[in-house]
Amino acid sequence: MATSSGVASNEEFYKIVRKRTAESFRKKYVTSISKKDEELIEQLRSKPGSAYSLGNVIWLLSSIAIFYLTDFALVLIYDPRIYRLWFNIGVASLSVAVLCCLYCIVWLSWIKGVRSEKWEDHNAFVIPIATAAGIVAGGFICYSVWPVWSIFTIPIVASQFMGFIVIVAMIPSIF
Repeated sequence: MATSSGVASNEEFYKIVRKRTAESFRKKYVTSISKKDEELIEQLRSKPGSAYSLGNVIWLLSSIAIFYLTDFALVLIYDPRIYRLWFNIGVASLSVAVLCCLYCIVWLSWIKGVRSEKWEDHNAFVIPIATAAGIVAGGFICYSVWPVWSIFTIPIVASQFMGFIVIVAMIPSIF
């Protein structure tokens, strides 16, 4: 499909590349796939999983329990053992990740009506930026609160992060 200038658009080019890659992979590694299997694969690809799965509920409940049992918010606000400079850098990075999530959820999903599978088609840099900001935030926050919880810092921060991710995943399905 060429445009008026005789050059295929980027979207068409990538669609052709994906199709050829899938075909070459199928020829090399898949001996035979029946029509029924192809239909099942297509059905699974088109149907996203539920945000209310058992794993997500367990992450959410564990995050709430750890938040309560460790006095997470009070420690972050008042404890003098926290390295505030690194904590503030971590919070700034976390803010960037949250803004990227809000952009995808509010602007793309709710206002533009774009499904989450198509977010990268509309803005290819949002998800990698959010990922990088989340990794940086996790590292700096773990480093800054290490004097408080020592070896338990990583599981505590990871649990809170997963609780946040689960809540973010549940927001689009609520509305």
